Amino acid sequence: MISQKKNVLMTLTPVGDKSSRDFMETFYENWLYPDDPEKKWFDGAKKKTRSPAEALHQTRLEFIHDKKPVQEWAPYVLVGK
Repeated sequence: MISQKKNVLMTLTPVGDKSSRDFMETFYENWLYPDDPEKKWFDGAKKKTRSPAEALHQTRLEFIHDKKPVQEWAPYVLVGK
């Protein structure tokens, strides 16, 4: 039997529409396209997948690196089995 993990990415406080869209687009890019050489974090290592937790961590690092306000990236948490 194959186990599928189910996760929910949510915020603990309200987040604006534009910043939410930007965060989620970046999160999905980090999760679904982990070996994109266009990304500034690309280290040359080919990865087929990245876990949602790794993608969330990478997204936060990108927002911190780009000096985005803490209110745009800190409220996001990943909850799952």
